[in-house]
Amino acid sequence: MKIEHPWLPRASCDASCVRAGAGAAAGQPVVVAWRVALRATFALLLLSATPLLAIPVPGRSHIQRGYCRLMLRCLGVRITVSGGPIRNLAGVLVVSGHVSWVDIFAIGAVMP
Repeated sequence: MKIEHPWLPRASCDASCVRAGAGAAAGQPVVVAWRVALRATFALLLLSATPLLAIPVPGRSHIQRGYCRLMLRCLGVRITVSGGPIRNLAGVLVVSGHVSWVDIFAIGAVMP
């Protein structure tokens, strides 16, 4: 019998959620290496285009949002937004825990 501590986090997924070889490319190192190289190449290409986002053009916020979404996609990150939008409110401050530099792109992808 396992007694759970009330302060320890509980995962909603156990060992039955993750199966070895569940994905088609899970056991193929060549395919995995190809995907990693392709994503890294696209991420570096997008990173070199960062200064172009500072040019004032109409619809720049949509361009910035699309740029951040593409960068996250290249890095293999998917975002799920819950709750309503917080736009059009005066004095809104969005804060992240800064686990990594990906947080900047995550916030920019939903509200630049």
